[in-house]
Amino acid sequence: MSESERILKTAVGRLIDEQIAALPSDKELERTIHVSRNFQKKMRRLINGVRVREGVYRVLQNVAGFFIVLLLGFGALFAFNENVRAWTIQFFRTLIEHDMTAYSFPDQKGEKEDNPVTEQGELNGIEFTYVPDGFEMTLGLDEPFDSSIGMVVYEKMGENDEWWNLTFTYGKNPTEENNAVDSEYTKLEHIVLDNGVECDFYRCTTKGHTSILVWRDKKELYTLQIKDNQEGWENEELIKVANGIKMIYE
Repeated sequence: MSESERILKTAVGRLIDEQIAALPSDKELERTIHVSRNFQKKMRRLINGVRVREGVYRVLQNVAGFFIVLLLGFGALFAFNENVRAWTIQFFRTLIEHDMTAYSFPDQKGEKEDNPVTEQGELNGIEFTYVPDGFEMTLGLDEPFDSSIGMVVYEKMGENDEWWNLTFTYGKNPTEENNAVDSEYTKLEHIVLDNGVECDFYRCTTKGHTSILVWRDKKELYTLQIKDNQEGWENEELIKVANGIKMIYE
């Protein structure tokens, strides 16, 4: 494991630990929440069912991995399958349970010779040159800039309690275990940004969920998503924001 991967995994693990620590303990919940025996039985049944499904899923995932390795030999066929068009955007996509999609980069030595990763200096900053009207930053990048992982959040309040958030994240050399996007209630498409970078575009199909752009630039994985209230402007603005993001390298 490289130093950057170790730092990214440590940062994600620390964030998860902090979120878990903020939750009330089992004893605290027992003092405030009282449930019937019938409810407890139903919960045990549900938990056991989840464990069984997870075991079956792991077996199926191993089998699926074997067949994916075989299918990689037939690259020409992949161009016709939106779920496995990995080479067109230079990274692997791994589908996981609960309608989540994780990404990981292939080893650079194994990448196609005609589609190499361009080496540049270390990522040293990110600039947003376009933000939709009414959106205000509620979470900015760390100072000093962290080249391994980061997040920016913009939010907007509309009429009738309508609310939008625009969330941008980045991470260096991602693995399947440390990233995932919620691809439920979306339709997968592919677009090209103004700078020629190809993206996975998860277009939202249900009000209140999110439209998501995922792309790779050099060694980083970027995601940009917007809460889509199906007013018709969200996806256009999402793409404008992505085209306006400027990466600064040393």
